[in-house]
Amino acid sequence: MQVQQYKVVVCGGSASGKTSFVRRFISGDFEKEHFPTLGVEVHPISFYTGDGTIQFNTWDCSGTDGWKGLDDGYYIKLDGAIIFVDDGDEWKEYIRKILLVNENATIVLVRNKIDLETEGGWDWQEVKQHEISSNFKVYEISAKSNYNIEKPFLFIARSFFNDEGLTFHEAPAVPEEPVEHEALKKFEKEIQGVV
Repeated sequence: MQVQQYKVVVCGGSASGKTSFVRRFISGDFEKEHFPTLGVEVHPISFYTGDGTIQFNTWDCSGTDGWKGLDDGYYIKLDGAIIFVDDGDEWKEYIRKILLVNENATIVLVRNKIDLETEGGWDWQEVKQHEISSNFKVYEISAKSNYNIEKPFLFIARSFFNDEGLTFHEAPAVPEEPVEHEALKKFEKEIQGVV
C-alpha cells in the first residue's frame, strides 16, 4: 500500500516545547535541556491506520527571533499546522501567516507543559474561544509526560480523510529473515579461527 504524505509545520514561541514534541515521535526520548532549533528541521513521522500509512513530513520551526530564517516561507505548500501557544498573542500571528499561504490549512493549537505550574497572566480561555469561533482544534499536552501528544496528528489525519473514526495502530510486524544455519556455523568457525 502506498504511503500518503503530508506537510505539517510545527511552530510557536521559543522554548514552548516544539522540538521535544517532535523528538517524542522520532526517538521516544524527552530531552530536559533546551537547545533552540536553528531555522527549521524536517522529520518524517509515520502513523499506521486501517487504510494504510500516513507520513507527516514535519517541519520543526524555530521560535527564536534570530533563527526564524524564512519564517513564512516554511508555510508554502503546507497541509496542516500545529501551533504551540505560549504566553502572549504570538499564536494569532502564526495563524494569520499560515492562512495567508493556505486558507484551507488544518490548524491545531497546542498548550504544552500542562504538567507544570503556569506563570503569567495569559488567557487560555481566549484560545479555547478561538477554537469555537474559527473551527480550529485545541489540545492540552505534555511532551515531557507523553500526555495527549498523538492527538494533534490524529486530528489532522481525521481532517484530511474526513473520517472521525480514524485511529492510529501499532506499526505492522516486520517478517523475520530466515536464518541460514549452515552459513551461521561457518561464520562462527571463522571467528574462532577454525576453518
